[in-house]
Amino acid sequence: MVEWRASTPAGIELLAEFLQRYPGITLDAQVLAGDVVIDEVDVDLIVIHGAEPVSQRQVRTLGSLDLVLCASPAYLARRGPPEDATALAKDDFVLCDLFDWQLYAPPSLREVIPEIRLVTNETSLARQLALESMGVTWLPQLIVARHIQQGLLVQVLPDQVGSLPLWMVTPRGKEVNRRIEVLEACIRARAMQSAPWNYQGGGGSGRSGMLVN
Repeated sequence: MVEWRASTPAGIELLAEFLQRYPGITLDAQVLAGDVVIDEVDVDLIVIHGAEPVSQRQVRTLGSLDLVLCASPAYLARRGPPEDATALAKDDFVLCDLFDWQLYAPPSLREVIPEIRLVTNETSLARQLALESMGVTWLPQLIVARHIQQGLLVQVLPDQVGSLPLWMVTPRGKEVNRRIEVLEACIRARAMQSAPWNYQGGGGSGRSGMLVN
């Protein structure tokens, strides 16, 4: 049994893939409420999205995840696709505030002030409203890739991709067992598929994460 705790549902997208690959491992997966104080949680592995965590434990970078803009074909047919970053300011926007626009959007988008129709801290809600043609959303590519492949969502301004740092925290001096190693490998492989392996430095002030025990 591996106990998986996530402060954002984004990481849950990995679960089906992980369970199919490792049929001998079972998971207890739940979403955490509120902020997590890393050093007060007794777990084997913590994965944090966003700012580099401050911790007495060992912190390593896992790279970064792409953040992409997307909208439904029906919305784009009704409003027309934005031709550039400036035009995006005229679109309706469904914003997930787990991914700070000013910190993680590419430089050409950070000065854009979108017309926000809804702001939420729930990734699945932002995705669902985009699927229902309520506007453009900005989410990790990890959680919209299947919908884009199926044609349910369309990537908007594909040259405008944000970068969300991904970190791993493990206890110092504690042996990491095999089940945690394979989960770490799965996370690394999935991050490499969804983003360039090009993260160079620290992030900003916001963060979200997932915990594994």
